[in-house]
Amino acid sequence: MSEFIRVYRKRNILLIIIFIILNAGLFLLSFSAEKEITLTGDELQSYVDGFEEYYDKIKNSSETMLSLNMYREGFAADSIKKTAEIYAENDIQNIRYGDNRGTVLFLQYSLSDIFLAAFMVIISADMLSERKKGLVKAVRSTKLGRGTLYFYRIIILGFSAVFMTILLYGGNYVAVLAKFGGTDTLRNIQSLPEFMQCPYNITIREYIFRMLGMKALVSFLTATVFYLLLSVLGTGLAYTISAVFAAGEFLLCKLVSAVSSLNYFRYINICTAFKYDSYYTECFFLNIFGKAVPVLSVICVISVVTAAAAVVIGYVIHGKRYVSEQDYFRKITDRISRAVEKLSFQRTLPGWEMYKLLIKQGGIFFMTAAFLLALSSASKYNYLYRTNYRETEWYNKYHGTITEETVSSAEQEYEKIEKQLDFFRRRLEELMSREMTDTVGMQISTTQYNIQKTTERLDALDTVLENMRGGLAYTRRTGHSVDLIRPYSYDLLLQKDNASKNRASLFILIGLVGALSGIFAYDTQNNMKNTIRSSYRGRAKVRISKLLPACIICAVLCTAVHLIQFVQIKNYMGYNDILSPVQSLPFMRDFGIYMSISGYFILMFAVRAVFSCAVGLVCCLISKICPDTASAMGISIFVLAVPSLVSQIIPGADFINAVYLIGGAGI
Repeated sequence: MSEFIRVYRKRNILLIIIFIILNAGLFLLSFSAEKEITLTGDELQSYVDGFEEYYDKIKNSSETMLSLNMYREGFAADSIKKTAEIYAENDIQNIRYGDNRGTVLFLQYSLSDIFLAAFMVIISADMLSERKKGLVKAVRSTKLGRGTLYFYRIIILGFSAVFMTILLYGGNYVAVLAKFGGTDTLRNIQSLPEFMQCPYNITIREYIFRMLGMKALVSFLTATVFYLLLSVLGTGLAYTISAVFAAGEFLLCKLVSAVSSLNYFRYINICTAFKYDSYYTECFFLNIFGKAVPVLSVICVISVVTAAAAVVIGYVIHGKRYVSEQDYFRKITDRISRAVEKLSFQRTLPGWEMYKLLIKQGGIFFMTAAFLLALSSASKYNYLYRTNYRETEWYNKYHGTITEETVSSAEQEYEKIEKQLDFFRRRLEELMSREMTDTVGMQISTTQYNIQKTTERLDALDTVLENMRGGLAYTRRTGHSVDLIRPYSYDLLLQKDNASKNRASLFILIGLVGALSGIFAYDTQNNMKNTIRSSYRGRAKVRISKLLPACIICAVLCTAVHLIQFVQIKNYMGYNDILSPVQSLPFMRDFGIYMSISGYFILMFAVRAVFSCAVGLVCCLISKICPDTASAMGISIFVLAVPSLVSQIIPGADFINAVYLIGGAGI
């Protein structure tokens, strides 16, 4: 009980409360992030009505393929046979119409997974608090008690995984009930269009319980393995290996195809297990010695066996080894460290602080997590923005510097098309007054088509002409020339896709809080604060050496994460006329500085980096007044993230919104 009280002291309870508030607030904001969450109304009814036909096609296809000679034995035959058997168990009558919006939001929201994993990592690191107090040998020398202490800590990790899973996802479910009301969870999971290909006879309620159980198991496994890495390798190496492994798992999860020969790495994967829906949105088997084994069974067995193995290995390390015994793992790491030191150059003070920040304090772990979150979010959403090809015709025709002559030419073209449209309308009135025959009917149809196309061309030219007139007015007012260019990709980046920018800024904020919370608190919790303060001539130099790497990290993380959206839109639409004045864009005519679009992009990213550094310095200040890293992280989240949520409710309060500032403060 004393170990439980030590772990769940005031600091960690505060961290739990902050995580819950932040998770619930961000989940509530996600309601308005998507205009269309899932199928509703007639589209959903059509899906439900047509599911039986789809189900019969699957069964017939399985029977047909099984009858072919090439599929009568081996892995393929076993896979087809088991697919047919699983589908045969489904209760089609239990697939019913219902409001699925809240359920789909609840199942697809992934930020809670990050909060759960982050909390378990923090608790794991807190288990080895005796290191900070120099009591490692005292704890490990208690022959009868150290094994018991280890199992107490494993029980606490298990309790924490279950407890935080219930709190985080329970809060999400309560928010769903408050927003959308209750829903029938006794329907089969196939009632959700997102799970149309699920082969299992399982209700929505059963799926939710299984999903939460898997999340708790995987978070416990993650925490236990991280606890072992900390015990054997030390803080810096453990964080570095964890960051590299997490990045690798994420990339394998996203990049390896489901039909690839390497799909083991895609499905036997911590990221996939956390997400969990991949195991239910398709019927998939792994080839285990020629037998088709459901991937869900494989991941469950591997998770349980790995967790049990980690617990046993941890007991051998923590419960059976004496202090006087040779520390084999420590000896290896010490040799590697000495070899690296011989090959490496002497670090400067800022270099050493950068090393501490990234490696010793695990900053690289949080930066990697922020980048992967943003990358995952960007790959999840597909752009629906469409270019107006009628307008593009006129943009190409009058492309170039906007002058009196080009505007006059466009106005003459506009008058010409207006006359054509008047002619077609008079022609239609004349035809409608005639006696209806096949010939007259065809002429009416042709004339109506011409009216439609001419109207579209006239409307498109009207939009382009308005742009040209605005550019000419700007030139007359300021004396600066502007060009007529296609604005679509810039409109998407700077106006239409604010949701991606805000999500990226949020992930940057999370990364900065995690990476910088220990910049000063790290020295305090290691009893070095007074030593540093006693160095009269070196105090200012130490502070600068800490803040300089912090600013570099802020700028790099901000630029890298925001570039994801920039590159994604470039790959989708491209950036045309990037050397033209930024005032060539209709929505940028009021921008005060006359510069090129490329120059504006540089300014925009510079402003974002500056505000990110300002937010990072706030984290550093909070770290300076906190006794340890975890407290600094919790207070930073409260001071920076909670006001950002409040500003979403209070109009005009953007100045307290760290997410808004990191996004460039409207620049």
